[in-house]
Amino acid sequence: MTPSDAIADLDRELAERGEPVRLQRLNGAARIPVTVECLAFVTPRAQPEALVDGVLQRDYDVVLSPTAITAAGWPGAAPRFRDQDPRVPIKGDRILTARGPLTVQVAFGRAMGVPRTLVRIDAIAGGGLE
Repeated sequence: MTPSDAIADLDRELAERGEPVRLQRLNGAARIPVTVECLAFVTPRAQPEALVDGVLQRDYDVVLSPTAITAAGWPGAAPRFRDQDPRVPIKGDRILTARGPLTVQVAFGRAMGVPRTLVRIDAIAGGGLE
């Protein structure tokens, strides 16, 4: 399987079963939001955590394709670290879903081939209230 095949397979699955989300980063000192609309698999992790007064918070596994992110040129800023792909969300980025905003806790890109090609992004995001 080539990197292009892997991306095409993920895009096809997302089109069939994914949900629309907006990936958002606040850029620069002025914290200007830069947003891209894409599809994602958003799956609850474990049991929700009780906050206060019966409010529950849950963490989610999020799977994104690089296709829409790359096409939009998101996030429009250089990576924080030399080896970091800027298309991979960083801690504090937000994933805006129908169930509410989620905050990225950690994310990493999966790459294939030589040269390495980003084919999938996996993240853990929290903050979904129930």
